[in-house]
Amino acid sequence: MDTSQFPPYTVPVHMRFRDLDAYGHVNNAVMFNYLEEARISLLGQRFYAADAQQDIQFLVRKASCEYLRPLLLTGPEVLITMRISEMRGASFLLDYAIHDNEGTEYARAETLMVCFDPVRNRPARIPAWFLEHLAQNTGG
Repeated sequence: MDTSQFPPYTVPVHMRFRDLDAYGHVNNAVMFNYLEEARISLLGQRFYAADAQQDIQFLVRKASCEYLRPLLLTGPEVLITMRISEMRGASFLLDYAIHDNEGTEYARAETLMVCFDPVRNRPARIPAWFLEHLAQNTGG
């Protein structure tokens, strides 16, 4: 499926002092929390309401992160830019760039998301209502 209809989406994520490790930079595991916050922002509250009504779940099947440089607590937030780079029948790949306002990139990550039918206990095709939601809510 052509993913160009879903432009990149950038969201600020607040950093906290507790996110730091003994070396004074954001702990590697915390980066996955930042990705989750950004993903929730992309999907939005409307998605979760629709998700509950449709009996469809979107699960993380695989997650990876490449750390490029230490992320220090130099400001109140970091930016995460996401884009859907690949979409198949029951899954889509989200690419992330974790960066600051000046464009310095600290990490690149990706998550493979799977559409799941909990009643049948198996993957399900990505529903049209979800594609419409993405088209309306990306580009921010």
